[in-house]
Amino acid sequence: MIKQSYWGISALISTLLIAACAEQTSEPDFETPVEELMGQGEAMVENLCVECHAIGADDASAHPAAPPLRDLSKRLTLEDLRAPLLEGIVTRHPDMPEWAFEPHHVDALLYYLEQLQSE
Repeated sequence: MIKQSYWGISALISTLLIAACAEQTSEPDFETPVEELMGQGEAMVENLCVECHAIGADDASAHPAAPPLRDLSKRLTLEDLRAPLLEGIVTRHPDMPEWAFEPHHVDALLYYLEQLQSE
């Protein structure tokens, strides 16, 4: 009986160690360079936002309910967008698509938006 318990505990510990190692290797531990964040964020804005939002320094938004991205920080703290972007952003107007992003995409998008903000 003791021998079976030992093997059961050993199997459980082995399984937990393997799972912990697998989780560790699935997310590399490095920081994304600033240039890469900028490029990823810019690509996201150009591919996902430009149809409705103004994305430049002085252009107008194509959709009347879509604020220029350069002015977002006048309405809210950009960091306040993190949770909605991760969970699925939902807005008051029905034309806005619902998106949920991976954490590294949110980092890139928020970094780019921060650089884009007007004074």
